[in-house]
Amino acid sequence: MEDNNRNKQMEKAITKNEMIDLLLELGKPFDFVRVDLYSTSMNIYFGELTHYPSSGRSRIEPVKFDFKFGSYWEIKPFYWTESIKPYKGFIEKVKTIV
Repeated sequence: MEDNNRNKQMEKAITKNEMIDLLLELGKPFDFVRVDLYSTSMNIYFGELTHYPSSGRSRIEPVKFDFKFGSYWEIKPFYWTESIKPYKGFIEKVKTIV
């Protein structure tokens, strides 16, 4: 029984690491994105990429927090033109991970 629990924990750790690798890869070309992934005991599923939750219109209060969070965001004009070049074989790469 103890070995079975240990195996399940190892499977969860492997899946978690695979999901982290995948979300880092999926988010690489963007300056900000939330990546939704879901896992079952057999697979990792892609949900969506969310670039601006609530269309960027959420209120963050107090307002000083809004400015604090915003101070960490480095906006890179036209970031997608250079960062998308390595993604010509992207779908094939994702298929090998998932």
